[in-house]
Amino acid sequence: MKLYLIRHGLAHDPQPEQPDSQRLLTKEGYKKTRLVAQRLAALGVQVQAVLTSPYLRASQTAVICHEQGLGPMPVIHESLQPGGDWQGWLTWWQEWQTQGGGAVALVGHQPDLSHWAERLVWGEVREKLVLKKAGVILLELPDQGDPVGAGQLLWLLPPRVLVD
Repeated sequence: MKLYLIRHGLAHDPQPEQPDSQRLLTKEGYKKTRLVAQRLAALGVQVQAVLTSPYLRASQTAVICHEQGLGPMPVIHESLQPGGDWQGWLTWWQEWQTQGGGAVALVGHQPDLSHWAERLVWGEVREKLVLKKAGVILLELPDQGDPVGAGQLLWLLPPRVLVD
């Protein structure tokens, strides 16, 4: 099964009076994220589920992906917030597999998405993968069983590769 890990687009800088979870995409962040999603759609990317962090910049990114035809309306998954619950997501993934599964897009944050990709490919975090804002990692995971250490890294694309 294919798993797309998509980092949120460029967001406004943190402000002391605003919770981090409420930061929005900048105008440039929205534009670049839309271009990335359009390019992914042009490449034939299609997913059966889009899960997103509850943080606004990530959920905005996930909605852009939906609007560009990559998949259904996103569903908030608490495990994808910064410092998220790897084990919670892994449980969701195993249930998804038993229901027939299909390709999934996860929209979230760095370094979590890179760390999750490393666990799925190497079975451990190695601090080697860096996912740029609006960048995409594509993994191929087994259709059944424990995906940890069994994934294959197919893409690690910064947005400039997709939009230039």
